[in-house]
Amino acid sequence: MADINPGIVSRNEETARKEIATLGYTADLGVELTRLEPGYAEGRLRVEDRHRNTNQIVHGGVLYALCDTMASLAAASWGDGGATVQGNISYMRSAQGDEIICKASVDRYGRHMVFSHADVFTRDGQVCHSDFIHMRMPGTENFGIRSVYEEEAE
Repeated sequence: MADINPGIVSRNEETARKEIATLGYTADLGVELTRLEPGYAEGRLRVEDRHRNTNQIVHGGVLYALCDTMASLAAASWGDGGATVQGNISYMRSAQGDEIICKASVDRYGRHMVFSHADVFTRDGQVCHSDFIHMRMPGTENFGIRSVYEEEAE
């Protein structure tokens, strides 16, 4: 198999960061991509009042959306797009504070499916754990991510 092209990895991170910040639901939520490399994605959300539920903690739907986004980025990080077909989240404690961090990794990259997980943290510790299954859709680009195995254009 061809070597991973670091130039493309860097451009993918920049392109995905812009798309997350400006397009659709992730932009509405305020999700920020802070790191992307093959098999790994990390992001954050600066918590605002609109993200809180009636108990003044981060709404579980916000946590799920952040996990799904980061897990999807990790799954697409080699360049094949796809779609989430299953997601499961376990809430371990309430998310309080002004910032949450999500770290996602690919557990298995198969021929047709990608299995990943994402964890959310605050300054006080881990808030939730999630597991996802993504269907691979070769030839598509999620978040503008190109194949990391392509040769660098001159």
